[in-house]
Amino acid sequence: MGNAYFKLNRNSEAILNYERALKISSDDEDILFNLNIANLKIVDKFEVVPEFFVWEYIGYIRSLMSGDGWSFLAVLMIWLSALCFAVYYFMSSTGVKKIFLMVSFLALVSAISGFVFAGQQTGEELSNNTGIIFSTNVYVKNSPDESGTDLFILHEGTKVKLIDEVGDWRRIKLPNGSKGWLQGNTIEII
Repeated sequence: MGNAYFKLNRNSEAILNYERALKISSDDEDILFNLNIANLKIVDKFEVVPEFFVWEYIGYIRSLMSGDGWSFLAVLMIWLSALCFAVYYFMSSTGVKKIFLMVSFLALVSAISGFVFAGQQTGEELSNNTGIIFSTNVYVKNSPDESGTDLFILHEGTKVKLIDEVGDWRRIKLPNGSKGWLQGNTIEII
């Protein structure tokens, strides 16, 4: 559908459908390529606020697998931890016991991390907290009211993060950190 909308010069619908396709298949190179081409037609360009490198690295590691993959790995690590602890408990050699105790501890820490990553990744996969601007021009306000002060203007096809909702108003956040309110009928949720 994204390709059909792109050929019809309906860029916001094309971007919306490419983003929805990415939710289904996040590592598909064709979808990513087509989305990048469609994003070249967007008027609004934002510099992304850099994250602290540790959080960026953790996010990269978390994105390597789906929530189900992290859950499977966590359960596997629990079994490995239990098996290594059993070997530790029944071994008589002190040197070997230390090794199995250390491996058991590391597997347990890996299992806990796996469960945390599974929860975060599943939440990310199921969330509906992003949207695409569908109005040609929309003024972002400082409050959820028509009489609020205009902060800036956004154009059709811009991807925004939804962070709050009051009535028909949505509070958004942009990649550069800017926040504001706009009417819900101007956004289509991915």
